[in-house]
Amino acid sequence: MPAAEAELTALQEVITVTGLPMFILVFTMIFALYRGLSHEEIIQITIGREPKAKE
Repeated sequence: MPAAEAELTALQEVITVTGLPMFILVFTMIFALYRGLSHEEIIQITIGREPKAKE
């Protein structure tokens, strides 16, 4: 196996070992956020309100 091919294989293994736990962590956080927001009792969300005119 040439050196470049061995380096590429090693890099792919490092990416997999590093990326898989990060994927699991982010996926769990997304699930937890979804569950948390689904328990909120929000009827209507208003983003930004018109400023009151000075009289």
